[in-house]
Amino acid sequence: MLAGQKVTSVRVFTCDDGSGTATLRMENIPFEHVVGGAGTWEVTGGTGSYAKLRGNGSWKTLAVVGNEASVTSLTFRTRLQGTAAIDETAPSATFSRATAKKLARPKGAYMVTVAFVARDSAIEGASYRLKAKVGKRMLASQAGSTALQAEVASLTVRPPSGVRTLQLELTATDAVGNARTVMRSLKLPA
Repeated sequence: MLAGQKVTSVRVFTCDDGSGTATLRMENIPFEHVVGGAGTWEVTGGTGSYAKLRGNGSWKTLAVVGNEASVTSLTFRTRLQGTAAIDETAPSATFSRATAKKLARPKGAYMVTVAFVARDSAIEGASYRLKAKVGKRMLASQAGSTALQAEVASLTVRPPSGVRTLQLELTATDAVGNARTVMRSLKLPA
């Protein structure tokens, strides 16, 4: 393994009662069986009762039996922490309005103000990332979390000369990783 290389492993967990399986992608696996090993996990699928399971979090190695001076004598337990739920529904994400105002300084810059709603259900907000782009080029972005009311975000952008339309991209993500992305075009004033 090369230094800094991220190694992924897939683990399938089967319930003793036969109700189904959960498949997790685990990152940083070469360090699973060392004292203080740690990484991340994400549910990538399931069967039976767990077909709609979603979730993510972190894992940490705990030595439960043996002597740390003699690694071969150690027995390890991997402890997963995070959020999981039987939930495959992505949050809602909608633009309420978007405006652009030309700024005096710096030359060619605009203030883009966007109102939007991003929520996971009738009782929960969601995390969001708002991007202002021209083609694949990102000009500005803002991330945060929402409550249930409409959010307002302001971005200062400086598009390439001659560009008169921006693409706004809003991605809402819930606690277990379900995401929805919506797009909107915004004409810039002359």
